[in-house]
Amino acid sequence: MRLIFAKITPCMENGKGAIATGLKEGYAAGSTEFIVLRPNTDIIQREWLYLFLAQKSFRLYCQQHTTGSAGQKRVPPKFLSACEMPIPSLEKQHKIVSRIEELSSNLDEAVRTLQETKQQLAVYRQAVLKEAFIGKLTVKWRESTLPVNADEIIARIKVDYKTVGTHKMMEALDLPVIPNTWRWVSIGDISTGVEYGTSKKSMKSGDVPVLRMGNIQNSSIDWTDLVYTSDQDEIHKYMLHYGDVLFNRTNSSEWVGKTAPFMDKRKALFAGYLIRINQISEINPKYLAFYLNSETARKYGNKVKTDGVNQSNINSKKLYSYPFPLCSRQEQDMIVNKLENRLSVCNSIEKIVDDSLVQAEALRQSILKKAFEGRLV
Repeated sequence: MRLIFAKITPCMENGKGAIATGLKEGYAAGSTEFIVLRPNTDIIQREWLYLFLAQKSFRLYCQQHTTGSAGQKRVPPKFLSACEMPIPSLEKQHKIVSRIEELSSNLDEAVRTLQETKQQLAVYRQAVLKEAFIGKLTVKWRESTLPVNADEIIARIKVDYKTVGTHKMMEALDLPVIPNTWRWVSIGDISTGVEYGTSKKSMKSGDVPVLRMGNIQNSSIDWTDLVYTSDQDEIHKYMLHYGDVLFNRTNSSEWVGKTAPFMDKRKALFAGYLIRINQISEINPKYLAFYLNSETARKYGNKVKTDGVNQSNINSKKLYSYPFPLCSRQEQDMIVNKLENRLSVCNSIEKIVDDSLVQAEALRQSILKKAFEGRLV
């Protein structure tokens, strides 16, 4: 039985590998990315070695001793051959491994439950968004009120902005049936233009934070993991304003197109992989952002996106062509209020789940640490 150690970055970040002094066959190169380990089963159980390599602390230790360029660093074979690991008797190895597997089994079950919960939350979130953008959340309100017809809004937009009718869907999509006071238009119809963010390199510190694609989470801005700039020209050109909507134009196939409104008074810029949508005043920025994260918008995005080797792209022309369910600003405001009430509970539960998953991984690493310090059994 052999074990494979991923010796280069980024493979090594998820790899589980090392070498123990005392292995008769040592190590053997499997490829440019891997080292094949052949444990001497007379003195070491394969599972014991695997679990030792699975320690996050050991992988971090390996990463600290890599050599090579920043793009692709390697763990030197000499470093690996000098690494040591505890090797108790085979009998004790079996006992410790059995105890680790017992604890890990319970932990794995808990993690599966948490992951299933997270999947259910994602399904619920999309179900609520779907109801919102076919008018189901405001049925009673429309029955008791005479809402402004979308045709009147379109007529005003034609006069004030002259944008209506200049952008068409680039791909066919079966659009949901919407209330008779609503109309399907395009994103280009309700926007005065879009802007790409700054392409200049940011820094770890500076005067103003620069929001990147990772700062868009669940239709809102996440203010953690920030980078900064002190370039005054860039600050003047790309400064965000309250109510701006940011669209992630380049990301993995799964996440391209995620969107969030900038509803904050603090200063911030936006990076080049984001597009700022300059929507007109008749559009609630949160309504637009929620919609662009909905199933209908995601389906259209999947049709028009351009797929590369590691990422997908949706340019401004394709963004303009997105279908958009236009209703009165008053109804948009009501929909946003109902969405925030429902999704805030969903987001709170999801945070608890994410925190629990982090704690589960920390517990797993704690178990391994105790095992190899001789404190588990």
